Amino acid sequence: MQEPKSVFLIFSNGKIVCTGAKSREIVEEALLKLHRNNLTTLPESIGNLFSLKILRLDHNNLTTLPESLWTLKSLTLLSLDNNKLSTLPESISNLKSLKTLNLSNNKFKTLPESISDLKSLEKIDLSGNKFKTLPESIGNLSSLEQLWLGSNKFKTLPESITKLKSLETLYLSYNKFKTLPESITKLKSLETLDLDGNQLSTIPNSIGNLSSLKRLDLSGNQLKKETAAWIYHIFHFNLRLDI
Repeated sequence: MQEPKSVFLIFSNGKIVCTGAKSREIVEEALLKLHRNNLTTLPESIGNLFSLKILRLDHNNLTTLPESLWTLKSLTLLSLDNNKLSTLPESISNLKSLKTLNLSNNKFKTLPESISDLKSLEKIDLSGNKFKTLPESIGNLSSLEQLWLGSNKFKTLPESITKLKSLETLYLSYNKFKTLPESITKLKSLETLDLDGNQLSTIPNSIGNLSSLKRLDLSGNQLKKETAAWIYHIFHFNLRLDI
């Protein structure tokens, strides 16, 4: 059996010690595998890995994160899902290269306004938290293609969402929507819209403005059966519809 290049010692207090690594590159390669390790804390020294591009910390028991984490300006993917986190600092704005941010299944209620500075962000997953609102600054994420907001407490969305010209996928399942936010109907690039498990009883005519829409999930709402025929007619039957 080939001996490992490096070994991480992960102590119960969250301290991480790396042994056997002969270069920074090997340390960073090993850091990709810190998920599912029952970690409760991370050392400030993680900020020394300034060329780290991918950091997976999902499925641990983290309640806080070291301030040095937000200095990792080369990160393109940060996975923090399935922890016990509740806040993000304004300094998240330092992660200018970030393309994917997964915060699902935590205890978040709000996002910092500075989230708008992540101009490279293409996907953000906020599913399974306690969100009721999003900051108006969310509309400044000009590169955003996927927005996952399922299993929260949303009743509406900020008007600024209309500025997300690159948005192709929007998941809003299992929230508290009673009406379809008018702002959604202005997303011309939207291809997938999931509203499963809400409290919708009607759909506005303006849904026909979603000229790129290919999949629409309205199941688990309070819509009348004839709604399906009406929607199919609007989209000339070029739509995968669940209702």
